[in-house]
Amino acid sequence: MTMDKNAQNKALNFSIIDGAFSAIMGSLAGGIFLMGFALKILKAEPQQIGILAALPMFANIIQIFGSYIIEKTGKKKMLCFLCVIASRSLWILIIMLPLAIFSTLQDFRVWVLVGVIGLSSLFGSLSGVAWLAWMSELVPEDIRGTYFGKRNMIASACGMVFILLGGKFITIWEVHYSEANPYGFIILFVLGLAAGLAAAWFLSRIPEAESIKKGKDKGFNFSVFFQPLKDRNFLTLILFVSAWMFAIQLAAPFYGVFMIENLKIDFSTITIFGTFATLATLFMMKIWGPISDNLGNKPIIIVSGWILIIIPFIIFS
Repeated sequence: MTMDKNAQNKALNFSIIDGAFSAIMGSLAGGIFLMGFALKILKAEPQQIGILAALPMFANIIQIFGSYIIEKTGKKKMLCFLCVIASRSLWILIIMLPLAIFSTLQDFRVWVLVGVIGLSSLFGSLSGVAWLAWMSELVPEDIRGTYFGKRNMIASACGMVFILLGGKFITIWEVHYSEANPYGFIILFVLGLAAGLAAAWFLSRIPEAESIKKGKDKGFNFSVFFQPLKDRNFLTLILFVSAWMFAIQLAAPFYGVFMIENLKIDFSTITIFGTFATLATLFMMKIWGPISDNLGNKPIIIVSGWILIIIPFIIFS
């Protein structure tokens, strides 16, 4: 299916709205609020927090199978949409965890949370690889940097506003009702889920960029997974990303735990800290997008990578 210019612009705008609502869900139903929920309401231990933080990373392994499904069926939109709905609908179980219906599982609620987040992350990873393949056909190559810079900037702005509001709300709620009262988190999660489902509706309005093509061979062939590794540049990139993510994820999950448990910082203040990072992201996205279109992504990765490596030495010097 070939789209005219107006239909394409409409589809790109729907994708921006989808990104904004998805960011709102990510801010309210996840991140520091999910960690606070696990620590304060479900009484999670640090090792359980580590598992929760690691699950989305491990879930990305399933993207290999998602890529295979896309190659064989070509149904990017269908796979993306169904997995998005499945991933977000599972949050209904998380919302219900503090309620009386789960009272008999008092000692196992954290592990129920771990299981639900793990399953949700699997569906989320599948939707992510389908979305990437779908959008790469929809967005013209010559404007991808600018477009995704704009999309990410709007999404980050929405996420920033709602995480600030959510942090203030939880702080006020705890003052009035105590830290053990779960309904403040439940309200945030319900609002986040509503935003996520609204995002899915806009996602469903985005058409396929081209006709669906099915592969000739329907057999399951493991060798297709290893074909990209024969490309030396791709293999180098995989090694770089793996080392980078290992270093970041080794410490990142416990920053929030340290602030909540040891420093006794309230949620309102924690979200303000995160806002500074988001503001920097918003500022730079407008700059990096056009640079990416003109020079490519590699120079940006090299420059920003070296700066990020230096920052810890500045902090602890």
